[in-house]
Amino acid sequence: MDVEDNNPKKSCCSKTRCSVIVLVSVLVSVAILCVVTFATDIREKVQYDTSKLEWWKTSPVYQIYPMSFKDTNDDGKGDLNGITEKLSYLSVLGVKAIWISPFYESPMKDNGYDIINYTAIDPLFGTMDNFDHLLVKAKEKDIKVIIDFVPNHTSNQSQWFTDSESRVEGYEDFYVWVNGTGDTTPNNWTNTLGASAWAWSDIRQQYYYHNYLVEQPDLNYRNPAVIAAVKDVLRFWLDKGVAGFRVDAVVHLFESENLQEQETTVNLPEIFPVIEGWKKLLDTYSDPPRVMFSEATSVDKEIIRKYYDAGTIPFNFDLVKQVNRTCDGMCFRDVIKEYMETLRSDDWPNFLTGSHDFSRVATRLEKDKARAIAMLLLTLPGTPIIYYGEEIGMTDVPYTFTESHDTFGLRLGEDGYRNKTRDPERSPMQWTSATNAGFTNDSVHPWLHLSLESPKVNVEVQKTIASGILQLYKDLIKLREYPSFETSELEFALVAHDILSYVRHARGWQMHLVIINLSSQSATHDFSSGPVFSTKGTVAVTTDSSLSVKQEVDLTSVTVEANQGVVIAVKYQKH
Repeated sequence: MDVEDNNPKKSCCSKTRCSVIVLVSVLVSVAILCVVTFATDIREKVQYDTSKLEWWKTSPVYQIYPMSFKDTNDDGKGDLNGITEKLSYLSVLGVKAIWISPFYESPMKDNGYDIINYTAIDPLFGTMDNFDHLLVKAKEKDIKVIIDFVPNHTSNQSQWFTDSESRVEGYEDFYVWVNGTGDTTPNNWTNTLGASAWAWSDIRQQYYYHNYLVEQPDLNYRNPAVIAAVKDVLRFWLDKGVAGFRVDAVVHLFESENLQEQETTVNLPEIFPVIEGWKKLLDTYSDPPRVMFSEATSVDKEIIRKYYDAGTIPFNFDLVKQVNRTCDGMCFRDVIKEYMETLRSDDWPNFLTGSHDFSRVATRLEKDKARAIAMLLLTLPGTPIIYYGEEIGMTDVPYTFTESHDTFGLRLGEDGYRNKTRDPERSPMQWTSATNAGFTNDSVHPWLHLSLESPKVNVEVQKTIASGILQLYKDLIKLREYPSFETSELEFALVAHDILSYVRHARGWQMHLVIINLSSQSATHDFSSGPVFSTKGTVAVTTDSSLSVKQEVDLTSVTVEANQGVVIAVKYQKH
């Protein structure tokens, strides 16, 4: 035996070293196991957190056209107290935010979009005390109030315009005034009615520009005093407690200085610093944070992004303007996909299927599709905008020329008014089966007559139908509280001529598969492949009477009836 091997010291050191090595190895192994286990545990427990989402990202916005919502003083026209009276209905429906179209003092040449005084209530709708009361009651119901803001133009009866026309100091350049003669307009620009965009003032001996009606002169945003005055208007309503604004006709705020090309009167770059100024003002208010939506119609990606960068959410009209009765599953997919690809990760989406300016869904896309489109609207990413009455399946109401009120249509005469009138989609809300559908007293003549369908199509009747469209809206709005529907993510699944389907999923939460049949025949398909990757699921919401909530379904073969839809909670399966 080697002498060194008999050295007790060396032998002891070797044993100790081995023990240390073994111990270290064990500790490292345990540490690795702990890290792996901990990481796995964290990975399984980390979930998409909705607690810090702004309120407009967690609720649909319900648009109210006040003249048509509810009359409480028996004059045949809706009012602010009518909105207050129906807040409980809106609360039960599940909406947490309402957008109210104009109620300001106005001669009503454009149903309130021609404003005399931005900080006064038109007596038609009530008083400022009525509005303040509405805000108080809405807050009690946890309903935010967004109001229409019309910055592009005023009424020609506005004091601002009167002072500008008379060249009162400080108001000389509040509007777009141009030299000319009474017989020769400054250029050949036309307004939205196709007539000249210029009107002559005998008082001032100049022309003023009006992109809309002659009674709606455009403000001059190249004048800093106008920008300051309009900002004061915003501040007035913010101080009262409104939660935000829907900005009307914002694309027309500026006109080209050289007055040469009318194409350069839309989305001029000068618009965006003005919006940024409004956003900075809104950001000085909190509890709740304030929001700004804008009527900014544009298909140009860069323009849309400029609006977002300026601090406003531009309304998305694609489901109104780019789809029609011939649009199938792939058509809808392409329209939605193009819009979603326009947005960046921080751009919050929104969808609407109707408003006070567009034909109702049940008319434009047929009654049979109303329920399927409701499911589409309320399961897509972002903030959905619900136009009053859509939740009960209201349709356009035809009016004769003598029954019409919309100035845009009336000015085209009896032969052409139908091409421009917006009265059909503004008919009174249908609350009950009574003579005037509960909109106003039975003995009162409403400003627009009720739909002939109102005895059967109304809130009162819909409340009794467990599978009715009103209940569908309630179910879908409730479903939207689930985190998977409070993200801006969307992934399309199977899409064909008859079917549009997609998944809504948030990290760490239940995946939901939305299937909508847009055809006139039942359709059966396999939805189990990517991105679903599962063969089993449970019905969460359905418009289809052949399916029932909580029913288990085989995702390899799902049948959906014509013009119907279903939302399925997907059972997770490892793959």
